[in-house]
Formats: sequence, C-alpha cells, structure tokens
Amino acid sequence: MKFGDNIKAIKLLLKAFKKLETTGKTEYLLSILFYDENEKEKSCLYLNKSKEKGFFTPKGLETIFCQKEYY
Repeated sequence: MKFGDNIKAIKLLLKAFKKLETTGKTEYLLSILFYDENEKEKSCLYLNKSKEKGFFTPKGLETIFCQKEYY
C-alpha cells in the first residue's frame, strides 16, 4: 500500500470500523497499514480482529506482524 497517504487511509478505515459492521477486510487492511507505519502492536491487534471475523489472511503473516522479534 504505497500510495503515500497511509495516515489518511487509516483514519478512513477506523471510521468505517467504528460505524459499520465489517467482515474482517477493514481490519486486515488496517493491520497492513499499521505495519507499514511501524506500529506493530496495532498491526497485530487488527490482524487478530480480522481473523476472529473469519477473514482469510495469508499463512505466516501472524508470525511477521505479531512476534516481538519482528518489531
């Protein structure tokens, strides 16, 4: 997601997350954006929220986003 405005995208997705019922895709995109912004704990949090809703995430992503040695 190298469109240059991750912060704006995060704000829009957080607004959607708070106001709408989401399927997990919103949370998945948030996890990627937070990871790109070097906010690893938030990245892991939203990745797990996405998985809880049954959204498919690539294998190994949790290892990268959620293990401390990758921070």
